[in-house]
Amino acid sequence: MKYTLNVPTEIYRGENVIDSNYNIFKELGKVSLIVTGNKSTKLNGSLGDLLTALDLCEIEYYIFDKVIENPSLDIVEAGAKFGKKYNVDFVIGIGGGSAIDAAKAISVMLTQKTEDSRILFSDGNLSNLPLVAIPTTSGTGSEVTGYSILTDHKRENKRKIKREIFPDFSFIDWRYTKSLDENLRKNTALDAFTHLVEGYLNSNATKETDALAIKGLKMFSECLEGVSKGKLNDFELEKLSEVSTIGGVLISINGTTMPHCMGYPLTYYKGLPHGVATACLYPGYLESFKEAKKVRNIINILGFTSLKDLQKVIIRLTLNNIIVSEDELTEYSKKVLEDKRRLKNHPEIVEYEDIYKIYYNSLIGKHRKF
Repeated sequence: MKYTLNVPTEIYRGENVIDSNYNIFKELGKVSLIVTGNKSTKLNGSLGDLLTALDLCEIEYYIFDKVIENPSLDIVEAGAKFGKKYNVDFVIGIGGGSAIDAAKAISVMLTQKTEDSRILFSDGNLSNLPLVAIPTTSGTGSEVTGYSILTDHKRENKRKIKREIFPDFSFIDWRYTKSLDENLRKNTALDAFTHLVEGYLNSNATKETDALAIKGLKMFSECLEGVSKGKLNDFELEKLSEVSTIGGVLISINGTTMPHCMGYPLTYYKGLPHGVATACLYPGYLESFKEAKKVRNIINILGFTSLKDLQKVIIRLTLNNIIVSEDELTEYSKKVLEDKRRLKNHPEIVEYEDIYKIYYNSLIGKHRKF
């Protein structure tokens, strides 16, 4: 099947991709702000490759390396304040999804007079500086999405900013993922998996996006054993990197559905990594469908003979010591019910009882295994 999908990010993929395409940076300006965490990009070589490229282009750079997992509005405000001191021309987000999401939001705040980042949730017409994304994990797909998900402590939740900000360019080199520890690789791989599934089991799905989801799921099936064992060879790492991008493209078009917003309270209140917080709900989520044709297709593509077999693998991969009460699940379910946008993406009518049942069965009831 031939088809065209439009995602406005220009993607460069391959080994030594920064070195091979460094002249692109010259198109963006003379002064750059690098947004990253404080450790991993220095260890995996990505930051060194980037700085070499910027030096070759004679581009001045300043590094904001304060981004943490699930970045908050405070981090974004601090990054923007730092960048404004140097009158930067463009922003580079390098690292996992947290760094790239923060870079997106900072690229907007750098064009605003206000320092109050809540403007990000109220106005979708804000401008932003040019943005480059360099992912060093395989999972979030943030290098090709317009989404920036931030932690809002006042709302006690994770929220998507209103403006879509697609990176202008993304440089994807799977070798930067080789040094990831087992848990981080598993968590991000689960995130990529949920993007494929939710993009497929989606009210916005078309034949074209279904073809893309199926391609991604087939590729993920070739990595699943390695993810389960915590050991992937170079071929699998490269494939998983592409799976992440496919998942990102898919949710850019269709959006995610209710497992993502159901997982946010588990991240905020219980500290579960995003990939685990979302995927741990899948045993209940997948069995909730009344029309199960597409669910059966997922099971077959991944090489399982039954939903129960797939549920067992997901439970094993998402095993955690979370303790959650029925009262907490009640509150979480009410919050999810308010997220009309994601519930609209779910292809079946969803009531409060459906949401609560998925939470309960996955976290307390029949799918909870120790």
